[in-house]
Amino acid sequence: MHRKILVVDGQVGFTGGMNIRAGHWLTRAPAHPVRCVHFRVDGPVVDDMQRAFADDWAFATGEQLEGERWFAPVGRHGPIAARGVPDGPDADIDNILEILLGALSVATRSRPHRHAILPAGQRGCCGPCTSPRCEAST
Repeated sequence: MHRKILVVDGQVGFTGGMNIRAGHWLTRAPAHPVRCVHFRVDGPVVDDMQRAFADDWAFATGEQLEGERWFAPVGRHGPIAARGVPDGPDADIDNILEILLGALSVATRSRPHRHAILPAGQRGCCGPCTSPRCEAST
C-alpha cells in the first residue's frame, strides 16, 4: 500500500505526492524530472479519505477505526461534488477504471479533449499533464 493521506480533524484532507528523492530535486537537473502534485480538499470527500486510511490501518494492524472519534460529521462544502476512490496494487479490481468507464457511459455531454483520459504513454508524454504548455493537455 502506498497512499499519502493526511486528514485533519475530519474536516480537511491532503493527498497527492511530495517526494524528496533525487528525481524530484529540480535544481540538480535530473534526467527525467518529476513534478509532485499535492491537493488540499474540504467537505465530504475528506470522509472518503478517512475511510481509505481506516481500511489500510485495519489491514496493517487488525484494529478497526470506528465511530465519531474517527469519523466526524461532514456537511456539504462548496459547489463541486467530489468522491475519493481508493485504488491500488493490492486490490483485485481496478476501481478507478470502473468508476471512469461508468461515468463515461452515463455522460450526457462530450468534451473535445478525449485524449486527456488516455494513459500517459499513449498521449506521448511522461505523466499526468499539469502544465498548460504540455502538448498532450491541449
